[in-house]
Amino acid sequence: MKAQHIVVLSIVFGLFCGFTSAFGQDAETETPAVPRILVILPEQVDVEWFWYHYTAQSQHIVQTAIEQELVRAGFDLVDVSAAEGAKAYGSIDALLNKDNAIKLAKELGAQYVIIGQASAVRASHDVAYGVNVYRSEAVASAKIIRVEDGKILDVVEIDADAGGQSQRTAGRDALKDAGKSLAKEVRRQTKGLLPPE
Repeated sequence: MKAQHIVVLSIVFGLFCGFTSAFGQDAETETPAVPRILVILPEQVDVEWFWYHYTAQSQHIVQTAIEQELVRAGFDLVDVSAAEGAKAYGSIDALLNKDNAIKLAKELGAQYVIIGQASAVRASHDVAYGVNVYRSEAVASAKIIRVEDGKILDVVEIDADAGGQSQRTAGRDALKDAGKSLAKEVRRQTKGLLPPE
């Protein structure tokens, strides 16, 4: 009789251990992964465009501001500066096409892509006490897109202005201000995409 009890207890214990082990494995596999995001946001000062792969000079003030905010929020980012596939589209207009951006994001394993652009144009030019004073206005916009189905989750647009002793300085400063504000808004709008802590 004792032997039968021991056998029964052993079977019950084995089943219990198997159940808890399986449950633990399920819990681990169901833990949602941190989403991977691709950001494509070239910028322009007056008529001159800047981006990683298509321009002679490198400037990415607004894109960097957004990427910094997303990294701080806990997202996994694609390093677009090292993405050879981004060169294949040949122009900024082609790359900013929604379908092309989604295709590139899929190739790079991103679940979301943020596309947009930023531009700064001269608003005014004065001379005060022999010193040139330029004012520049910047506009920066971004679309947050889910790669799986192409749904646009949000559209954000920010404007800003700044001054300087040259148009390029004023334009860059305006882009910095617009970039900071846009990055904070993008972070706020993407917060719900992160898995719960």
